[in-house]
Amino acid sequence: MDDEPVTERPRRRDAQRNRERVIAAATEVLARDGLDAAVPEIARVAGVGKGTVYRNFATKEELAVAVAVARLDGFERRLAEVLATDCSPADQLRTLVLAIVDRIRPDRSLGEVVEAVADDPEVAAAHQRLWARTAEALEGAQRAGVARDDVDATDVTVLLSAVARTLPPLNLGGRPEVWDRYALLLLDALRPGGSPLPTGFTDLAEMRSSMQPARGRRP
Repeated sequence: MDDEPVTERPRRRDAQRNRERVIAAATEVLARDGLDAAVPEIARVAGVGKGTVYRNFATKEELAVAVAVARLDGFERRLAEVLATDCSPADQLRTLVLAIVDRIRPDRSLGEVVEAVADDPEVAAAHQRLWARTAEALEGAQRAGVARDDVDATDVTVLLSAVARTLPPLNLGGRPEVWDRYALLLLDALRPGGSPLPTGFTDLAEMRSSMQPARGRRP
């Protein structure tokens, strides 16, 4: 029998809703302002007091981790939806790349925030889940003969990271066609028949480790 007072349940639901509102507001403000985002502004957008933000997240770094995990898991869920369709492997890979680019496009500064907390275990685990979905799509395309067989999901991650790091300032000018251009160039790079490739990263962990010195400041 559940002995929890009935009045406690609405309180817990309210607390969970407030937490979700803070994460959603932080995602919006961090995407706009990057690591300079202010907690009072996040609280204002969430419609809560600063105390509510700090009760859920003692530091801005903790909040950045929650935002990064939510964002990466959102990518992973979108890719799972793509992989659940009846599309051909080629169309799945194309849709996957375009879907990721479409989700990155509005985030002028969020990529910087995600990279700043990339070494956090929760963020690393979310990156791994996203990498696994990317690998699933790429391997399906490789089995179908529509993607070159000497690349892996880490290569796709590096190429997408290059786009995500370079293009966000173009949001200010409203240039979605530029994002589409580089997404299509990325897809062309994955097609069979390209130049022989030297050895790349052995796995996602090596790639993440190699990028550590290049990461910016923490929140």
